[in-house]
Amino acid sequence: MTYKQFSLDKNPELMRSASMLLSLSSNEGGPIPVLEALASGTPVVCTDTGFAPEVVTPKRGLLLREPVEALEVREAILQCREMQLKSTLDLIKGSFTWEDLGTKIYQ
Repeated sequence: MTYKQFSLDKNPELMRSASMLLSLSSNEGGPIPVLEALASGTPVVCTDTGFAPEVVTPKRGLLLREPVEALEVREAILQCREMQLKSTLDLIKGSFTWEDLGTKIYQ
């Protein structure tokens, strides 16, 4: 496991090279990082916040329902790391773009 200092310039590279994204927020508006990861081909383990239930499927990662226990997080991480996905694969298949969001808001 490697920890790196966050840099906005390196974010796309980090998303594509990550083995997974872990997001354990209990109050999240998006969560936009989940979309960024999925669009980069990176599977996710995340809590049931925002629109995560709409985009996280068993082929894309794992969705954790509240209340989340540490052992459940551990098991989800282990399962997600076994997913053999390619960084060139868009796991949301072009959906959930800014244009889609704008259309839903301003219809």
